[in-house]
Amino acid sequence: MKLQVVEIIAPAYWASYLTNGDASGIGDEEAKRCDAFMAKHYPYVDVVDVKGEPFFSWSYDAYGGDSEGGDLCEYVGLLEVAA
Repeated sequence: MKLQVVEIIAPAYWASYLTNGDASGIGDEEAKRCDAFMAKHYPYVDVVDVKGEPFFSWSYDAYGGDSEGGDLCEYVGLLEVAA
């Protein structure tokens, strides 16, 4: 098995859930929305870290957010690829 590093952009407040699996700060419905976003755009990726500081984007809704503008983070993920 070989791992490839991928960059993922998603809402900043998903950080704890994506990196630690801790949904206590976002609730069940938001965790489901996060899972659906990840399954659609980044299947089979394990998110391991947050890269840099949150940043604002008017394209927030394109990255799983629920409004036209909001804070995003760039996450570091690992993708299994064929050797």
